[in-house]
Amino acid sequence: MGYRGVGMARGRRVATIQDHPAVSTSPDTAAPPKAKGNVRGRRTRERILHEAARLFRQRSFHGVGIEDIGVTVGMSSTALYRHFRSKLDLYVALLETLVGFSEQLLRDVHAAGGTPDEALRQWTTGVVDRHLDYADLTALTYLERVTLPEDIRRALDRRWRVIYAEIVTIICQARPDLDEQEAQVVSHAVSGMLNSVVWYKTTMSKDALRAMLLSAALRLVFEAEPAPKGETP
Repeated sequence: MGYRGVGMARGRRVATIQDHPAVSTSPDTAAPPKAKGNVRGRRTRERILHEAARLFRQRSFHGVGIEDIGVTVGMSSTALYRHFRSKLDLYVALLETLVGFSEQLLRDVHAAGGTPDEALRQWTTGVVDRHLDYADLTALTYLERVTLPEDIRRALDRRWRVIYAEIVTIICQARPDLDEQEAQVVSHAVSGMLNSVVWYKTTMSKDALRAMLLSAALRLVFEAEPAPKGETP
């Protein structure tokens, strides 16, 4: 039986990425029209995001000023404000980028139309690659959440809930021996393992680290045993 597509966990329909395409959680975080209207502007914006993620990870949100980011990318604060209206807008744009990566990965899994095992392997490989390729960005998930306005935090949380619901669906379809709660544990175990490595300093090459993490993640998703039944929580 082939992979049925996300959103059907144990026959129960849930909201999916396919139902709700990625939408900015805050219109104010979008770059002004002039900054988005050309290739050079988009590349500059991406460079700002890249350097800001690195600085926020190193010094925290409150430890970094717009001037610091401007110096790093070689532009004045005034020029930087042409791309982002404030430091908070820049920070939210980073978080939205991270959510967008996860949403796109699930779309790619859905579009591939593979078997349940192939879908689970594709997701696992993709999430390992994302953590290693965007380590600074991934680290922001656990930083400064209290800095975010409540409405933006709730909007991001809603998108993450949809993402994790789809991940659970993928796991359940490949692992019918697991119930949904057990699949949730597996999905969070994979994310927790990878998120902790983001903060770990190693002399291993990126390729060696990727191979090791992918091996561990694949064993976790395919070989984790169901919880013993009948035990009191």
